[in-house]
Amino acid sequence: MRCLLLMIIFNSLLACRSLTAPSSASEISGEQPPNRDEESSFVLPGMEENLLVTEIKDFSSVQKPRSVALVRLSEDVEITKLAIGLLGNRQLAKSEFGFFYLFDDQKLYVIEGSSGLIVKTLDCPLIKDFIILDANTILAAKFDSLELVRISLAKTNAIEPILSIKDISHSSQIETISKFADRIYLTTGDPKGVSELWELNSDGTKTERSLTLPKLNSPHFTPALHRSSQTLYIPGSPKRPISIGFTAAVNLKDFTLNEHLAFSPATFNGSLAISNQLGTAIHLEHTSTPVSSTHAALRTLGTQGELIDFKEKATIFDLFEERNDFDLNQKETLYVLPNACLVGFCTVGKGLNFVDMKSGAYLPKLFASKLGFTPHLVRFLKNNEKP
Repeated sequence: MRCLLLMIIFNSLLACRSLTAPSSASEISGEQPPNRDEESSFVLPGMEENLLVTEIKDFSSVQKPRSVALVRLSEDVEITKLAIGLLGNRQLAKSEFGFFYLFDDQKLYVIEGSSGLIVKTLDCPLIKDFIILDANTILAAKFDSLELVRISLAKTNAIEPILSIKDISHSSQIETISKFADRIYLTTGDPKGVSELWELNSDGTKTERSLTLPKLNSPHFTPALHRSSQTLYIPGSPKRPISIGFTAAVNLKDFTLNEHLAFSPATFNGSLAISNQLGTAIHLEHTSTPVSSTHAALRTLGTQGELIDFKEKATIFDLFEERNDFDLNQKETLYVLPNACLVGFCTVGKGLNFVDMKSGAYLPKLFASKLGFTPHLVRFLKNNEKP
């Protein structure tokens, strides 16, 4: 009991780190964060990107459809509302092969990325996570997290069971699905803290390689790969107040844990984005003061995949809400994180937060007032070309 009490006190002190840490990028750089005026124009010089953005379900939109928009970024911003009204409680989206794949509860929409045209709609099971194998094939974990299914978007629209979690793991649910090169990686977990990593072939059949991930809490955040060292980072969530969370590092060459690269943050753990193109990373950490908050920290990557503090600009921006669902563009040069200010404490406004992955610069913000709604989910258009 005494050990548990000491652990709770220790982690509570760590969670208060933001009381002494810089509260914004402006305190570090001496400059004011850009575009804090919602009436100012939105410009990202030299960048042309298409994004899919969905509206968050807040207290005012519980009984009404929510918006979906195609956002084109260039010297100006063009916003096109799509002919979809989201009604479900859960949205998932990814992009590949020039299309957006959007799940809204038990409905899948395939959207042409350049035009916003909805090219296919399909009834399907409730999905927890998925990957896109090719333009017409999706591998998905059902929301009950006990089964992998293959969804065919060709003429058959077939949904075919591929693998049951009961056949491979003692864990109770699939947490994440990722695809790197010709291999698929599943992370599994359960409330008791038993987490595992499983390698699958490109067709969804299992290989002989699996690994227990000690100290990794469920749920897991999206894994991130450092390609040159073949290190797969798997961030696990905190368990407040007794655990600040942990990020496991797995060497994919021999499928072993790399204790040297694994880490726990100084505050509560969050998601991790890696730009292999630029050798940088953004790690989200969370605190509880004055409300549940998010702090974006810039890191550089060493040759072995180690994350090194970027001392010139450690904290990029802060949000007074907990967010983890980011995205990177195809070239891994631009990072985006939406925020919605649902708790009402909102010093930076709600909208899309952009970061230059090379310099860590906090770029002009695309505010919700410009979008026409409060953003929930955002994805860059991707086309399967190497970054």
